[in-house]
Order: sequence, then C-alpha cells, then structure tokens
Amino acid sequence: LSKTAGYAGKIKDWLPACEILPKYHGAGEYHRFFEDYFQPFEIETTQVINKLTGYYEPELSVSEKKTAKYSTPIPLRPKDLIEARLGVFDPALEGKTVWGQIQNGRLVLYPERADIRIEPDRVLAYADPADVFFLQIQGSGRLRFTNGKVSRAGFDAHNHRPFGSLANHLIKTGELKTSEASMQGIRRWIEKVGPERAAQAMNVNPRFVFFRERVVENDNEGPIGAAGLPLTPLGSLAVDLDLHALGVPFYLSSKFPTKTSGWKGEDTGSLLIAQDTGGAIKGARRGDIFFGWGDSAGAVAGRMNHEGRFFVLLPQGMTLEPAT
Repeated sequence: LSKTAGYAGKIKDWLPACEILPKYHGAGEYHRFFEDYFQPFEIETTQVINKLTGYYEPELSVSEKKTAKYSTPIPLRPKDLIEARLGVFDPALEGKTVWGQIQNGRLVLYPERADIRIEPDRVLAYADPADVFFLQIQGSGRLRFTNGKVSRAGFDAHNHRPFGSLANHLIKTGELKTSEASMQGIRRWIEKVGPERAAQAMNVNPRFVFFRERVVENDNEGPIGAAGLPLTPLGSLAVDLDLHALGVPFYLSSKFPTKTSGWKGEDTGSLLIAQDTGGAIKGARRGDIFFGWGDSAGAVAGRMNHEGRFFVLLPQGMTLEPAT
C-alpha cells in the first residue's frame, strides 16, 4: 500500500477480505463480497479538479527499418538518462522517482522534446509520426511489424518535463474547434498539415517518453500497470499515487461514453481497481480509466472526459488515519 495515502491503512487491514475472496469468486458473488466486507467513503476535497478521462493501448503498424511511411522512431531509453529513486536517500520520499542527466557531477533536467535526438541504436521500431505521438501519451502499445512479428512497447522512462496539451494548443491557436479536438480530430489535423508542421506543434508538449520492448505473452491481457499486473479493460483505474494507494477499489459515478458494453452516456456507476498512474493524473478526484486496446477502445477512451463522484471502498472496521 501507499505510504502517502494514510487512509488505505496497512496490509493486515485487508487480509480478511483477501483470504475470503476465493469463496465469493467460486460462487460468482462479487457484488455481495463488496457489500459484506467493504464500506464506501466519498472523496471530498477543496481541490478544484474533478475529472475522469480514458486511456487505452494502441496497436501500431511498425517497421524495423525507417521508410517513407514509417518515418518516426519509437525511442528506447538513452544511455545518458539517469533514474533516481528518491526513497533510497530519504524514506519520506519512498515511491518518488526523477529522471535527468549528469553534468559536471550534478543531476540536471534532461532536454525538452524539441531538443531530443534519437540515436539509431536506441530505436525499438519506426512508425507513423501521429502513432508515435499518441503512443507517448498512452504510455504503451502493441507493435505489429511488417514481417509479422508482434511485440509491445512498454513505458521505461520520461525526461521529467511537464506535460503540455496539444489539444489545448490547437484550440487556442484556432487550428481546431473544441468539438474537433478529440484524439481522432488531432490525428486528422496531423495528417492534413504534414509531419514538419505537426512536429513543431507537438513540441508544445515538452515531455518525452522512452520505451522498452516487452513480450506479448497473452493477447487477451492489457499492458502491465504501475501495480505490476496486467490492466483490465473497464476494470483498471490510474490515480494520483501521491494521494491514493494501488489496489484500492473505487466506485465511480459519472457519464461514460456509449458503444462499450455496460457503459452509458448518462450518469451511471462502475467499480474499478487502482492499478496504474500517469504523469497527468494529479488530484484526489482525478482518474484515468483503461478501456482496452485497439482502435475501438481508443475511439471510446478519447471521448471520456467528465466530472464524477469518487468513492473509495475500504475494509469494514478499519480506523482511518487523519489526513495530512
């Protein structure tokens, strides 16, 4: 559990529910399991942000060699990008990681997107420019090579720069209307203006993500999330790990996109488990729902953008620690 999310208690608080779960699993009585062993607490905060978005695992057509069609590298982590896990130096910073490079004996910020150059030996594959840009936003993707090979690009590191929204930039500059600034609308804009102009606009987002190759062991499982487990479509939630703990069940009431089984365009609710995080997921009432993989999941995830009511489900009888 999290050392910063005191409300989540300790492992011993969750053991009774974990030990009895197989009996409910065998009977298929998951609804009753949560009624019998958990109590809901609504998240109330003075923070203004309240937003639920969606993410997915894209499927990319890629090539081992650079071509006119596959012109943009999917970058592997560069050798000079250093990872520093701060908990090694201060227990109060457990779970915190920063990335940078060494200059004159000091760890300094890595360059912004516009100044990063990928060495030929640090390329996982080559793909369409728009595909690579959205891959960096999603954090992982399935790669289908032209030779038939199937692999996965998994998140490895980023340059520790802040995330900048290309959609907001295109709206502010008049390139797109608000109604056009979906993932699909941005992709159409990139195709229309061409790679050079699109690359200039993409630089409004200084954050740059690097990947490592992962084996696709099961076509029916999602990528590995921050909890070290495969993500489940419509069952996994990315949260702010400064405020929440991995493994905590969340009940969310919000408006959800249609065309996905069990989800409606009106206020409804669903139970998800906190299994992931993301650089743009900041706030007590900020969540990112994993919708699956492929174009159909991406079409729905790209439209998910609503406020909601956030409830955490905690073991009955657990004493909550005061907020800090």
